Amino acid sequence: MLNGVARNVAHKFSVSANHFAHMAYVHRIDRIKIDLLSGTIKPELFYIERNIKLVNMCMDNLRTMLYGIGVSPDGIDAAYLDIVFEMPAYQANEMVSDRVRADFKVHIITNNGRTFVGTVRDEVIMQS
Repeated sequence: MLNGVARNVAHKFSVSANHFAHMAYVHRIDRIKIDLLSGTIKPELFYIERNIKLVNMCMDNLRTMLYGIGVSPDGIDAAYLDIVFEMPAYQANEMVSDRVRADFKVHIITNNGRTFVGTVRDEVIMQS
């Protein structure tokens, strides 16, 4: 069941990751890591109000889903989201790509050391 929770959180994030994708493209950063228990975003460049709101929504979603399957958040040692963007090359004619492909992978690690993973691969429309 925790694999399903992880995948749901990855999906929820992926459908709203437009600004993350835009920032990643502009700054040529292809990897982002988000701690879903503390809200920490790495690299820190992404730690802005608009992005924090999305992270908080996903953190709330994670807690709600854990309670829904009878798992206390206290039983979770770590939960984090890894995002890997496939950066399109800049266009020679200065046209900017409007979308980027990305892998969203949520890892949930329980107190007993078990790891559960949910992955979503999606194309994200970039939005500034």
